Amino acid sequence: MFTYSLSFSPFETKISNNQLLAAIKDNRKIYQWYSPFIGTYILKSYEPLTSLAESFRGLFEGAPFILSVIYPAMTGGAQSDEVWNWLNTGNLPTLEQK
Repeated sequence: MFTYSLSFSPFETKISNNQLLAAIKDNRKIYQWYSPFIGTYILKSYEPLTSLAESFRGLFEGAPFILSVIYPAMTGGAQSDEVWNWLNTGNLPTLEQK
């Protein structure tokens, strides 16, 4: 399973937060997801980067976004222990998931 970071500017896209969330939940290429803050989603997928990125192209209607691979062992910051556990093991006990 791959871990990705989806970043976008909510002020530069026409899609609402609810529409984006619905699209993420409906995207069959996304296994699990978590949004730590506005404009960012952490995604788990079995799909390679190019395939997953292609599934977002029409969604943002030309607005900029970045989808990048996250290597959990090389990631730092301030998140709860549950988030770090999820990033490293894929176990999502209380976070949102499909």
